[in-house]
Amino acid sequence: FGTFNLFDPNNDMINRSQLSKTSEYEDKVKVEQLGMYFQDQLRWDRWVLIAGGRYDQFKSSSDYTGQYQYGPDWYPYENYTEADQNQFSYRVGGLYEFENGVAPFISYATSFEPTASTEGQNYKPEMGEQVEVGVKYMAPDMSKSGSISLFNIVKSDALMADPLDPWGAKLQVGELTSRGLEAQGTWFITDALDIAANYTYLDVEVTQDSENGLEGTTPIYIPEHAANLWANYFVYDGALAGTRASAGVRYVGEMQMDATNTQGMVPSYTTVDLSFGYDMSYLSSSLSGASANLIVNNLFNEESYTCYDMYNCWYGAEQTVELNVNYNF
Repeated sequence: FGTFNLFDPNNDMINRSQLSKTSEYEDKVKVEQLGMYFQDQLRWDRWVLIAGGRYDQFKSSSDYTGQYQYGPDWYPYENYTEADQNQFSYRVGGLYEFENGVAPFISYATSFEPTASTEGQNYKPEMGEQVEVGVKYMAPDMSKSGSISLFNIVKSDALMADPLDPWGAKLQVGELTSRGLEAQGTWFITDALDIAANYTYLDVEVTQDSENGLEGTTPIYIPEHAANLWANYFVYDGALAGTRASAGVRYVGEMQMDATNTQGMVPSYTTVDLSFGYDMSYLSSSLSGASANLIVNNLFNEESYTCYDMYNCWYGAEQTVELNVNYNF
């Protein structure tokens, strides 16, 4: 086909009339969703109680038609499916605020996730239950805040990737359980310096699946550990007044390479990001609202990728440098 010049592209290097096709399909999907919800919060002394509910009505249809070639002959294909799903979901929770800023909390919630049909597939809606307990903290002077929580989520009829077909329809397993811990905090050390950090631990497992043989496995794209740390430094005086310098580190742990958990692990990776900003109002009051920013993502060009299986992997974002000017009005 010759060479392809990115700066002077020739999109007609291939004679399309010489290309042959073996199939063609069209999927007409129609989706309608109506939701009604309410929420109320009650404060009594140091108690905070919250309750809410939502009713969802979901309708969808998929008219999947086309034709495919087998040998010298063409054969028509048609599959029409529709779904009519509705469910009431709710959540309740409460916390108690101590004078020192500590606030233990607990919550329970149900969920309803409708699923639209694609390529003639008709799925059940995903149903879920979540229990969460934890502790929040806010310093009296609001210079420090944080929270830590434990959660357990059980999702029934959960959709997952089909290990035999990375491009096709998904599988629906009986039950997916997620247990984990989340911790996050912020600290305004001085008027000029602040830091923020968070950490997540996830233990996700297919706990019921009698049809696909995936019981006991961990889904793809889910790291067991993930964390990030970010710091901002602001300059208010001197020649560099109006300048902001920021730096951050992101860590993503290992993930399963395939849905059957038989092809190994996708390696963990750590990236470093930098950001510099300047508030142009320090140059002139007429530039109030204008700012310039230099952003460097993946400073050291750390290699990363995600996988569907050992034959289908995609590289993560490489090093990027972005310079922008913004104006807020």
